[in-house]
Amino acid sequence: MPLKNEYLKTGIIIWHWGVVTGDELISSNREIYNHKFENGCKFQLAELSKVTDFSLTTKDIKALANMDQSLTTEQPQVGVVVAQSDYIFGMSRMWSMLAETETFKTHVVRTIDDALDYLRENGIDIEKPEFPQAELR
Repeated sequence: MPLKNEYLKTGIIIWHWGVVTGDELISSNREIYNHKFENGCKFQLAELSKVTDFSLTTKDIKALANMDQSLTTEQPQVGVVVAQSDYIFGMSRMWSMLAETETFKTHVVRTIDDALDYLRENGIDIEKPEFPQAELR
């Protein structure tokens, strides 16, 4: 699976690369929502800038959005996606529009710096993460 979940105390960074499928993202989402965060999950940051093929259907996007909507009702949460390609950006915007609720704020950006700015604007301050280079080998 070309993704790695990096769990932090208050959230998660999901690193993606190579070919990413809807089934993999749905499986990852299940794992994330079963994880016990030390201080509750306040954010999800999905980093998609190294994805070479985003093999998702509209049905997959809707399923992910429905999962996020139903599982973010207990504690407010922020979801931000870094997507550099136009196609992935567009698919991520579709997810964003479908997933956003009063308790789950979503945003799609082009750079990790923009993602960190958005998180800071929402009261979440994390250090700039580094892509896990060992995963690309």
